[in-house]
Amino acid sequence: MTLQYGAFMFSLAWTALDADFEFEELTELPEFLKLLNPIFKGSDDFALETLRLVGPECMTALNWGAPSGVPAYTRAGYERVQQLPLNEEEVAFANHVVTGGQSLEAIASAANMDLETAHRVLFRFLALEIFDYWSAPA
Repeated sequence: MTLQYGAFMFSLAWTALDADFEFEELTELPEFLKLLNPIFKGSDDFALETLRLVGPECMTALNWGAPSGVPAYTRAGYERVQQLPLNEEEVAFANHVVTGGQSLEAIASAANMDLETAHRVLFRFLALEIFDYWSAPA
């Protein structure tokens, strides 16, 4: 229960416009943690799990503009996404971005998801710096 509530509390911070996160890798864990089994494989796994708890509030966290914008992988994003345990909707979304040049609206349609779900998945990938989101040309 404490883990779930902690993840929920952390998920609220993702939509705070003035919050920045930085994870530090320790060479050695503190004594009180040495006897515990890790719950997550790394900071990216933890971040993705908490990002899945972010709901419609992600719509107000970023200035999305029209859903005709185009998501694209960052330089390291394609490699990073291969290391994450994605759920079905994230896999479907990511597979349609690989082809490149499709609008968010087109990706949502091709992945058989509504636009709100596509926005939430995009929000997760943007927060993890896997994608950039380019506004639609005028």
